[in-house]
This record gives sequence, C-alpha cells and structure tokens, in this order.
Amino acid sequence: MNTVTIGWPLGVLLVGLTAGAALVAGLGGLTDARSIVGAGIRAVLQLLAVSAVIAVVLRSLWLTAGFLLVMVAVAAATSAHRITGRWHPRSWITAAPILAGTLPVMPRSWPVVRSRRSPSRSCRPRAS
Repeated sequence: MNTVTIGWPLGVLLVGLTAGAALVAGLGGLTDARSIVGAGIRAVLQLLAVSAVIAVVLRSLWLTAGFLLVMVAVAAATSAHRITGRWHPRSWITAAPILAGTLPVMPRSWPVVRSRRSPSRSCRPRAS
C-alpha cells in the first residue's frame, strides 16, 4: 500500500514547493509572491482544522451523516454563488452533481464509522 509518512521530509518538501511556486509566480509577474505563501499557510491551517473535525465526527454514525450533509450544503452553496454570483433557491440545483458523487460512496463508509466505535458501546454481555 502506498502511504505518505508525515514528518520533517514532507514538511521540507511542502515548504520547498511553496517557495518554488512563489518564485515562479513572482518572476513571471503573475501575482505577488507573498500571496502564494499566504495561501499555502492558510491551506495547511484549514487542513489541520478539517482533519481534527473529521477525527471527532467519525466516531459516530449520526455525526458523520450530519457532517456529510453540511459539507454537501456548503459545496452546493459555494458552487451556486460562483455560477450565478448570488445565492437564491433555484441555484440549489448545483447540489445534484455533488450528491451524484457523494451518494455512491456513502454506503461504503458506514462500516468504517461503525468499526471505530468503542467496544463498550457496541458489545452486549453474553448470556451464560
């Protein structure tokens, strides 16, 4: 199985890639190099926050379902706003393609969520 090891080498690689992107964008006159670095820092902080929330949410089937619904709603609202420039009820049709990609995966995720429950909640005492 291919995995990514979290550690100093990965951190150095990401800092190097961000610096390279900032250098190329700055030299090419595409944007201010500081905006690239700022975006990289913001992305790291957002990923840390989301991964912390997901780690907590995956402990419960209901929290996972609620989290997925919130994520679909936010994605649909963001898509609607980017397409139409505003949010209005008719623009919620943007949820259809998001749900088309989400719904087929959801049944496969339920066993993962159930397996993360603590044994004390999911096991019943045996009758002797």
